[in-house]
Amino acid sequence: MSSSKKTVLIIGTGSLLNYGCEAIVRGSYRILRTFFPDCEIFVASDDKVYDATILPPDIHLVSYKKRFTLYRLFKGVLRRCFNLGKGSPVRMNTTIGKKYDIILSCGGDNFCESPDGKILNLLIDLMRIGETAHLARKKYILWGASVGPFHDMQNMSFVFKNLMQCDLINVREELSYQYLQQDKQVFSNTKLVADPAFCLEADTNVDFCKEVGKIYIGLNISFLSIAHSISPNEIENFKLQLFRQLDSILSSDSRYFFVCIPHVIVSQDSGQNDIVFMNEYIEKSEYKQRISILPPYIGAAKTKGYIQQMDLLIAARMHCCVGGISVATPTLFVTYSNKGIGMSFYAYGHHNFEVKVSELLTSKFMDLITSMLMQKVEIKHYLELQQKRFVQDAMNSGKYLKELFS
Repeated sequence: MSSSKKTVLIIGTGSLLNYGCEAIVRGSYRILRTFFPDCEIFVASDDKVYDATILPPDIHLVSYKKRFTLYRLFKGVLRRCFNLGKGSPVRMNTTIGKKYDIILSCGGDNFCESPDGKILNLLIDLMRIGETAHLARKKYILWGASVGPFHDMQNMSFVFKNLMQCDLINVREELSYQYLQQDKQVFSNTKLVADPAFCLEADTNVDFCKEVGKIYIGLNISFLSIAHSISPNEIENFKLQLFRQLDSILSSDSRYFFVCIPHVIVSQDSGQNDIVFMNEYIEKSEYKQRISILPPYIGAAKTKGYIQQMDLLIAARMHCCVGGISVATPTLFVTYSNKGIGMSFYAYGHHNFEVKVSELLTSKFMDLITSMLMQKVEIKHYLELQQKRFVQDAMNSGKYLKELFS
């Protein structure tokens, strides 16, 4: 069988109502069609109906979760009828790993610890799928992801043992690349690439009219970033102070207008839904007339088109930052993990345009906004010069994958 006729499964992205996951899938599609033009592409889908509306028609959507099992039924009866326990989470069908020629294990930070230092069921299932693929002599690839760091050495050993079964490990930033160097066997199959999301082209057909004299600041803030950075008993107070800090930015210059840019709308829970969280800010703001918010369900490409219209983007979601730098919009990275720090350095070659979540209440945040707006022409020009590098580095994932079959 020639390399171009392979079947490829993209798994690990989860809901495409996370626009970062959509960008990964659509960027990966472009990469695969470049290097394996005749391959069959399958995507493990959480919502086939929605995903079919935003993905190319030649992508096959497949179910991959074990929703109906005797164990889940038993746990459900205990919870609903006897108020015992919390039910059982939906797990993946790990046998799916042997059904395709190539398994691309995606999702930006699946191969990391959760904020409480645990290994999530998501990662456990993905590793089992990879192990199944490896035993069936399929190609198991970690695809454009971040890895670690793991503070629990048992967690690290557990994950690294699985990574040894990968035929190729494509990591998307320097910090993960350096982190994997500590294990020679893992590192021998590791390549430094760029996130597949860089290959998603923006939809520039957006309804946005810029008024002369106004400065438009794209704003992406998320509860998740705060939860990763601030102790639980301080979160509510931090959130309210952050809202006041954002208002102080608007009060500092009457030309400033915020355009809130949701990047994850996967549920109505404010922890995972940027719209809910940013609407909470708008409701509490004294400057509602100078804040707008993008509508839901517009998808990653159109969101990227709106980002392109901004004078400055302030973003906590890493893939929102990727959307910014890949359309040459000056982007201030709000960091809470290695992935944001690594991506910021990848974009700029320094750490001057990033701020930690814990620093959002300080003068550093205010000073960075002022400084970046003063330098916006220079920053935009620099990012324009980087566009070819961004796309080529992401495309290298496909080149390294094809080399496995040469």
